[in-house]
Amino acid sequence: MDSTRPTILFLTRYFTPSTAAAGLRADRFVRTLRPMNLRVLVVTHGPQPVLESPHPDLLVCRLDPDAPLPRQLARDHAPHWPRCRLLPGPSPDAHFARAAFHAAAALARRYPPRLILASAPPFSLLTVARQLAQTLNLPLVLDFRDAWFTGMPWPYPHALQRRLAQRHERLCLRAARLILTATDAHRRLLADAFGQAVAAKTAALRHGYQLPPDPPPPLPAACLPSPPDREKPFIIAHVGQLRGLDHQPPHPLIAPLHALRRALQRLLLGASFLENLRLDWLSPRYLLAAFAQLADSHPNFRRRARLLFVGQAFPDIDDFARRRRLTHAIIQLGPQAPDLAQTIAHHADLLVLMLYGITGCPYHHCVPSKTYSYLAAQKPILALLPPGEALDLATRAGLALPAPPDDPAAIARQILLAFSSPIPNSQPLIPNPDFISSFSWPSQFAALPPLLAPLLV
Repeated sequence: MDSTRPTILFLTRYFTPSTAAAGLRADRFVRTLRPMNLRVLVVTHGPQPVLESPHPDLLVCRLDPDAPLPRQLARDHAPHWPRCRLLPGPSPDAHFARAAFHAAAALARRYPPRLILASAPPFSLLTVARQLAQTLNLPLVLDFRDAWFTGMPWPYPHALQRRLAQRHERLCLRAARLILTATDAHRRLLADAFGQAVAAKTAALRHGYQLPPDPPPPLPAACLPSPPDREKPFIIAHVGQLRGLDHQPPHPLIAPLHALRRALQRLLLGASFLENLRLDWLSPRYLLAAFAQLADSHPNFRRRARLLFVGQAFPDIDDFARRRRLTHAIIQLGPQAPDLAQTIAHHADLLVLMLYGITGCPYHHCVPSKTYSYLAAQKPILALLPPGEALDLATRAGLALPAPPDDPAAIARQILLAFSSPIPNSQPLIPNPDFISSFSWPSQFAALPPLLAPLLV
């Protein structure tokens, strides 16, 4: 690596070749930093420990928490994270955070950095980065892909972990010189909770979307296994994760036992934040019910409509399609590369956007990353969302067809509106291209260099 360039140490759980939103965001950080005449040290997860340099100004240290450090760092006497020092939980990556602390300290000795950047979740990685920044006397930049304790009811199993998370979040925010959030609403939450001192150093940096090719590539035939009729199929697509398929209400006979168990948990461990989440809103069961209603009542819809799920496949969806004789129309494509997922979105006639709910939350700050790729497609969005920033973005873009997430009849009405459009007396959707173009990732990340420049002096 070029030793004359200023160095940034970047700690992130996800990095290329990860195709998840977190990995794409980390990759965009690096692609933005490298042209700034910087060299970047990335400490990330990997299937095996390795130290590699894919570019002269990029060094990637991949860690397997259950294995030793990469061979090049094995002899470095860098400090270990003390086992007695509790990390905020719950974190499935606590072992990774401890390994990252050791590897980052070793790399910092070889390539002294001018700045430490850490991305979360896992939030334990922010605690590790804060300790490194204090030890090395370096400015700290925190990137929040999701809210931590403030504004997010993570399922901490007991009150001790909730207090730990709250304390670590406060310490990290105070130590940071710059705080990046993925949404404006999260930035406002932090400002309201921690005051002007935190508000002055917080900026929103959205995930954004990859600029699509013009024209978009054709849709592969494999994406529609059932050969359509001569008429063009009406494609309804959902891209991304689904949740809540196993969150069914308990049988009435055993419901009292569930209530007793929850009461004992509250008594012994404190109330679980998970009780506030409406994970069933991320389940496709309401969407499937609405689709089946339309298929039963509108033969033309049954013949032409195709409901595509891009992401992890679930047997329950295939079972539903078989029971309702809709195997030709409800199709699970499984996980796909981001480019193909974006192509499917561009060829869809209606895109489905879902988000979990939070009981008692008047404004949901979370924005799923696929929201931006949906905006780029400029297609109608079936917005099965609680009030919040994601719904506001789809509405301001002129693309939202909102419906209550748990109301199949309302969902069916909006699907029929898109299928039958134009309908007399209906309000047409008019995309706002100027608003949409502001969310391309080059436009969003153009704000990063001016934010970091004062910290690198």
